[in-house]
Amino acid sequence: MIPGEYNNKTQQITKGPEIMDKLYSIAEISRLTGVPPSTIAYYRDKYQQYFPTVGKGKKKRYKEPVVEVVRLIVELSKNNRPQEEIESSLRSNFQQFHEVEEEPQHITSTNQQRADSMELLAKSLDRVADQSQQIHELRQEVAELKKMVQQQKKQSLWERLFKSGHQ
Repeated sequence: MIPGEYNNKTQQITKGPEIMDKLYSIAEISRLTGVPPSTIAYYRDKYQQYFPTVGKGKKKRYKEPVVEVVRLIVELSKNNRPQEEIESSLRSNFQQFHEVEEEPQHITSTNQQRADSMELLAKSLDRVADQSQQIHELRQEVAELKKMVQQQKKQSLWERLFKSGHQ
């Protein structure tokens, strides 16, 4: 397994030879804490800096501290503690995580490759359009030639010989 890779079977992320925190889905956190998934999602949105994640979309998983974060939020909420106190407790007990919206180098190069591909595609489409125009013109010419041949077939042999002999 590559360092930093997520293993679906063990639900763990590797970091070199050692294993980091276990990763959980919202459903698993719900089973462990007894809190409905919708409530966990609400807490996640409200206190997102305390919900470190790995992956995106349906493959998004939460690192082990999230279970304890949810338990603390539930406990303080049951005791009708104000949001400021909940946030203060979270700050003093857990590390905050902030997502960085930095574009990695490989994405920048991929975007350049896409731009180059689009330019090549545009040139190819122009070439196809030119060829289509040429085909259209050739079809018109063929149609005119067919008309001329039909007109010549309608003329008698003597008319054709007589015209061709006098020209």
